[in-house]
Amino acid sequence: TVSATLVVTNRLSGLVTRQALGLTTNSHVFAGTLPNGVYETTVRGVNSLGQAGLVSDPVIFSVGTPAIPGTPAITSPTSGQRVTTSTPQFVWTPVTAALSYELLAQSGTANYTEIIQINSIASGNPAHTFAGAFAEGPATVMVRAYNAFDQPGEWSDLVQFTVDAIAQPEQPTIIRPAAAVTSNAFP
Repeated sequence: TVSATLVVTNRLSGLVTRQALGLTTNSHVFAGTLPNGVYETTVRGVNSLGQAGLVSDPVIFSVGTPAIPGTPAITSPTSGQRVTTSTPQFVWTPVTAALSYELLAQSGTANYTEIIQINSIASGNPAHTFAGAFAEGPATVMVRAYNAFDQPGEWSDLVQFTVDAIAQPEQPTIIRPAAAVTSNAFP
C-alpha cells in the first residue's frame, strides 16, 4: 500500500462528511469538528498503480450523546380495523434518530418479527409486509426504532385488528320455481 483513503459518513443521512485522499501515515486528524451525531469511518489502501483495495470494516462512533429514537406510531392497520388480506401491509410514522425498526406482530399462534433497516425503506412512511400469511381472526402489531448503537426507543401502542381474508359466500338467488305460488307439492 502506497497511500490510503479515509472516509467518514453520517450514519443517519448517509452523506460523506469528511474524506482524506493520499494518506501516507496510519493516522489522520481532520480540520474542524464534527457536529453531534453518529458516524462511520472506513479506510482503503491504494497501490502505486492507483488501484484501490478492499474497504475496511466500518468503525462506528458518535460525537456527543447518541439520541434515543422517538416512539413511532402504527398508522395502518388502525385499531379495530378489519383487513381483507392474509398478508397485511404495516405502515408507521418515521422517527428521528432511527437507523432501523423492529416490527412485531402476532396472529393466532404465530409470532412475526422483522428488523427493517432505514436504507431499505422508500421515501415516505416506513412500511413492511411479512412473508407469512396471517391466520383468520384477531391479530396485533407494534413497532419500535433503534439508533446506530442498537439502542431501542419505546414500543408504539399495540394495535389490535382482525384478519378477515376469506370472503363470505355471496347470497344465492332462487330461480325455480319461477312463480311465487305453485300447485305442485314438489316444485
